[in-house]
Amino acid sequence: METSRVNMTINKPQDQDKVAENHYDEAYEFYFQGNWEAAEHHIREAVDIKPGEPRYRLLMAQTFCALDCLKEAAAELNILRNQDPGNAGAKSLELLLKAKLQKRDEARRREESSHGVSGFFRTLFKHS
Repeated sequence: METSRVNMTINKPQDQDKVAENHYDEAYEFYFQGNWEAAEHHIREAVDIKPGEPRYRLLMAQTFCALDCLKEAAAELNILRNQDPGNAGAKSLELLLKAKLQKRDEARRREESSHGVSGFFRTLFKHS
């Protein structure tokens, strides 16, 4: 289980900003350590506290992309684009996301076509 330095006591709006930032910092560290689940937990906490912060949305989208949750990553990118249309990080992540979606779609098509061919041969030899 990961350890957290985030203090959950929130009394004032400034405290909320600090807690959100602490969650973001934790998420960032876990993201670059490859601990995607811990990163997701902390970035969700940060976004829940401060949903309008573009950095949080970008890290959330990046984390979903790393977890191969591509629909969720795309949804976060859409929110980010509405919040910050010129966000350079969003533009580069969009390219990566498109490439991952294309690769996944190609793999599915190959798998479907291989099943189609083997199904054809099974049918062919079954009638022989």
